[in-house]
Amino acid sequence: MKYCRTVVFAPSSAPVLLECPPVFKLYGCPDDFPRPPAEIGHYPLFLEYSFEERSGVRGITEFSYSLDAPPEFEDLTLFPIPDRLVQACDSEWRKQEVLDLVNAVSGQHIITYGSYQSWFMAFGGDHTPRFGQEGYHHSYESEIQGIEPSPNYEFHDPPVMEATSQDGVRQIVGLAALFQKYFACPDNAVKHRYREACRMLARARRLGEFDRSASFLLMVTSIECLIQILHMNDEVERCKECNQERYRVVRKFKDFLVEYCYQIPNAVKDRFYQLRSALVHQGRLLAVDQHRRFYVETAADLKQRHEATIHHIEYSNLMSVATACFRTFLVKHVSAGHGQEGA
Repeated sequence: MKYCRTVVFAPSSAPVLLECPPVFKLYGCPDDFPRPPAEIGHYPLFLEYSFEERSGVRGITEFSYSLDAPPEFEDLTLFPIPDRLVQACDSEWRKQEVLDLVNAVSGQHIITYGSYQSWFMAFGGDHTPRFGQEGYHHSYESEIQGIEPSPNYEFHDPPVMEATSQDGVRQIVGLAALFQKYFACPDNAVKHRYREACRMLARARRLGEFDRSASFLLMVTSIECLIQILHMNDEVERCKECNQERYRVVRKFKDFLVEYCYQIPNAVKDRFYQLRSALVHQGRLLAVDQHRRFYVETAADLKQRHEATIHHIEYSNLMSVATACFRTFLVKHVSAGHGQEGA
C-alpha cells in the first residue's frame, strides 16, 4: 500500500472529521496553514488516503486508430508503463473516488481546484480593482507512512440513518459504517455504477455554488443512475399500441423515492420532476438563476422573487433527498452486488 496526503477544500469553516481507516481520513488543517484569498471563502482540509502499489504494468500511452470501427485491444502491442506513472494515475483515481463518495453520502461539500480554477476581481476601499485566481499552488502533496485513526473515532462518528439487519434488528448507521461498506465491497458492476452516480451527485454539489439549475438537473440524473442499476437486467415491457415502456421513468422515479428515502408527499415528488421537465424540455431555469432586480418594481418582479424563494427550498429538499437515497442504496445493494451479472 501507498499513502498520500493532499489538500482539499470546504466552503464552510465548520469542523470536518471523516474517517474510514485505513482507506482515508479527512480533517482540518492547522490554523496557520496557508489559505486561499479571503474573497473565495474556502477552507483547506487534509485528505489522507491509501491505494494499492502496483508495478510491472504493461500497456500503451500513445496510439492511433480509425474512427470507422472500435479498436481491438488484442491487436495492440503493449509496452512497460513506468511505475511512477501508474501510481500517479492510481493515486488520482482513489482520491477522486473518496471525494465523490464523501460528497454523495456525508452531506459535506468537499472540492479540489484544478479545472474549476477561475479569475476573480474585487474592489478595495479606494475602488481600485484587484485581480486574483481562485486557488493557489502549495507543494503539500506528499507520501506518508500510514493513516493514523483519531482516538475513539467511532464514538465521534455522526449517525446518519437507520437500517434493518438480516435478522430484523433496527440499527443506527454512522458515516464510517457507510464508508466501510463501500470499500469492503469487491469491484463489480454495481459498485462501479454506484461510483459513477456518486460522481454525478458530487458535480451537482459543485455546480450548486454558481448554477442551481444545472445542479438541480444533475441531482435528478444521479438518482436516475441509481434507478438504472436496479433495472439494468429487467426485460422492458412495452405497450403494443404506442411501443412505450409500461413502467415509465417518472413512475420509477417516484416509486424509488418512496422506497429509498422516506415517505415524501406526492406533491413534493411531482414538483421535483416538473422542475426537471421544465429545465430539459422548455429551457426554464429555476427562478433563483433568472436575472432579477435588487428591488421590486412590478408585479412580475414580486412573483419572480416569490418563485425564487420556493425554488431555493425545493433545491435544498432535493439535495437532502438525494443524499438519503444514496445512503440507503449503499446499505441495501452495493455491498450485496445487486445486478452485477449484467456487467
